[in-house]
Amino acid sequence: MKQTQKGNTALVAVIVIVVAIAAGAIGWILARNSQTPVQQTATTQPTTPKSTIPTQPVAQTPIAQPTTDKTTGWNTYTNKRYGYTISYPKNWFVDTTYSEDAITQRGDPSNADFIGGDTNWSNYKGSFDLGNIPKDIQTVFLMISKQDKATTLDEYLKIENFDFDKKESVQINGITGVRISGGHFDVPDPNVEHIILMRNGLFYNFSNGMGEKSLDARNILETMISTLKFQ
Repeated sequence: MKQTQKGNTALVAVIVIVVAIAAGAIGWILARNSQTPVQQTATTQPTTPKSTIPTQPVAQTPIAQPTTDKTTGWNTYTNKRYGYTISYPKNWFVDTTYSEDAITQRGDPSNADFIGGDTNWSNYKGSFDLGNIPKDIQTVFLMISKQDKATTLDEYLKIENFDFDKKESVQINGITGVRISGGHFDVPDPNVEHIILMRNGLFYNFSNGMGEKSLDARNILETMISTLKFQ
């Protein structure tokens, strides 16, 4: 009877051990399955987006060129008889034979058509034959004519029989006038122009000379007359 009880006790002990082992195994499996796997997060390096704006060329700022006065260094001629001043090139000569006194090239100063006042500016000093004009000569002429104060510029052009292809109105320092080109009388020259100003019944006829340098003389005439001032 005592041996049977010992056998039962040993069997119970084995069963308890087996149950304990089984319970431990089941608990371990359940604990393992309940764990959340750790996800590996990939680290992404930020990239700098490429600019889609087109590259513009750098604008070059133009360098301002200094402006120069064409009359710098020129001489100034003053005519007290007619009360005007005008500049002319430094190396030029001025002929005032008929411009500053009562002597005229065309007769009596009381003449209604002409009263003289002729003045010549030139890079050539001396006389020469009109049939043999020096090739390098450049000349600007002024002839002053007297007319009735009611005479208009257009009427004056008819009186003097000017022959021209082009005419335009001008204002020279407040003085009304006309610019004509294409020749005068029977001596046509496309590079010869006349600038005629009207003031107090007097007509101031500026013109440039003919010849191979007539265009250069014309440009000088334009510059000279821009300096004309009446007192």
